[in-house]
Parts: sequence; C-alpha cells; structure tokens
Amino acid sequence: MCAWRALACASAPQVATATPEAPEVVVEQPKPAPTIERADPPSERSEASSERARSLRLVLVEVDPAHSMSPRELVTDGDRHFHAGDFEEAAAYFFTAARRRPSDPVARLALGHVLSPLGFYDEATDSITRGMALFAASRGSRGPTWGEMKVDLRGFYASRRRFALQLRQLETWVDENARDVKATFLLAYTYYFSGRRSDAKKLFRRALALDPDFDEALYFLRLLGALEMT
Repeated sequence: MCAWRALACASAPQVATATPEAPEVVVEQPKPAPTIERADPPSERSEASSERARSLRLVLVEVDPAHSMSPRELVTDGDRHFHAGDFEEAAAYFFTAARRRPSDPVARLALGHVLSPLGFYDEATDSITRGMALFAASRGSRGPTWGEMKVDLRGFYASRRRFALQLRQLETWVDENARDVKATFLLAYTYYFSGRRSDAKKLFRRALALDPDFDEALYFLRLLGALEMT
C-alpha cells in the first residue's frame, strides 16, 4: 500500500510499487481498433463536453482548507483512498498536493493515474505528461527518467481484478474512439507499466501517427527500442 509515498520517500528511484503482488491473471488482449471513428452530432458533443467539465470540477476540489497537511501527507492519504478504490476522494488529495507544490512530479503523476479510472482520459494524460517532465527536471542527469523506473501499475490497486476492470474500460473507449490520441497514449502507457510492452509499442506508434508531435509517445518508443537491445 501507499505506493506513491514509497516513490516520494525513496532516496534513489528503484522500485515504485509497495503493494504486495497478487496472483497473476490473464487480461484480455485489446480488440483491433475500428477503422472508422464514431462521432456524435455537434450538439451532443458540446453537451457532453459541458457535462464532463462539470463532473471534473466536482472531483478536483481542495481538501485540508486549514493547510495542516504537507503535500507528502496529502499524497499518502490519497494513495490510501486509491488503494481502497475511492478514486474521487484520492483525486481530491492528489489535486490538493499538486496545487500546493506545483513542481512535485509525484503529486502530478498520482493525479494523472487516478483520473484514468474515473474516465477523465484527456486530463489524465495531460497530468501524466506534465509529471514526466517534472520528474525529468527533478532528476537532471543524476538518474533514470520516468520510463526507466521499475513501476507496475497493477500494484497500486487493491487487486488485479480491480486493475483489469479499469483497464477494460479504457480499452473499450479506445476501441470506440480510434482517433482519440490522448486516450490511445494513456492505454499504451498503462500497458507499458503493467508488463505488456509489445501491446504498448503498437499503441505508442498509433498515437505518434495520430499526432507526429506527441513527444512522450516518441520517448517511449525510443525507450522500448533500447530495452529490446538489452
């Protein structure tokens, strides 16, 4: 438990998971992406976007108005809620930590990771890529970049089943929205950090094809190439 706290407190970035490994389960492989993206009428898209923004505002609220908790304590409590499956509460703690320490990569990455099971895929990707940049800046030339960390996202969840359920939700979204580049990247990222490097590589390539300027997708593809040679 408290995987993000373990990462934040580590003197050197070695292992970012702290939850005991559960028995392995087979996660169903993703279906081939459809060749035609499903598109809603403009009015429906606008209405859905407004509703999504309202829902996000209800999730991203600050806790601890008295400022009695440090950002590290906020991340610790957020991690506890995440592990319990209370993702909305976890998001509030991670959001507060990120607001109070904008340069903290752990808070930003944690926020991105919890927004994914809540279905806010664009915002999750934005937070994760921002966290990656902050992580690189904090490490400089002294250590590995984020993609080189020994992170297993399955260990952040109370069970492999819970992880598989949120993964299937993301897979379904990508299947039905083939040109959603941020969700495609997010699914590739999730595969990458859960041991499915081959699947990740295919989706990072798709994300880069959708957006040739998606630097983070290119970064992971380069890293995967290097990993294959070792």
